[in-house]
Amino acid sequence: MITLYLDMDGVLCNFYKAFSVYKTEHAEDHVRFRDAVMEGKIFENLEKMPGADLLLEKAALFSSWGYIDVQILTSLGTYDVERGEEAKRQKLLWLKKHNIPYTANFVRSKSEKALYAHKFSILVDDSIGCIDPFNEAGGNGILHTYETPTHTTLWNLNKIVSELNAIGAKS
Repeated sequence: MITLYLDMDGVLCNFYKAFSVYKTEHAEDHVRFRDAVMEGKIFENLEKMPGADLLLEKAALFSSWGYIDVQILTSLGTYDVERGEEAKRQKLLWLKKHNIPYTANFVRSKSEKALYAHKFSILVDDSIGCIDPFNEAGGNGILHTYETPTHTTLWNLNKIVSELNAIGAKS
């Protein structure tokens, strides 16, 4: 079975827009931004990324085939337990608000996403800091940045699914 992991921030939800506004207002004060997570509940109200609906449509199609398990794999961005739980709560609310039904997996840091890598896994993520460790651990990463046309990501996704099918992912 193939597992397709979709990142949230920068792939499904527009973290960049919220961060750029906050960064401008607070002169790149990352401590204040983290406080915005706790007090401002910033993750609950992020907009969808351009192209997110197309990615989700493709994910739904793959899921309907029965041998591709679609899941969310997102970082909480903190080792602080309280902040992590708050970010998790907000992200789960965001997924519910947008009717995204997939199992959500949470890690504390980018590199921990590699723990989910295996031969038949695919990660669509906007950070090379997630993609490289995932690939090194045996997974198949697709870098999908703000500048990446969604059709390019979908083409890469189709190519990897075809390759994995050719080596026996259905069995």
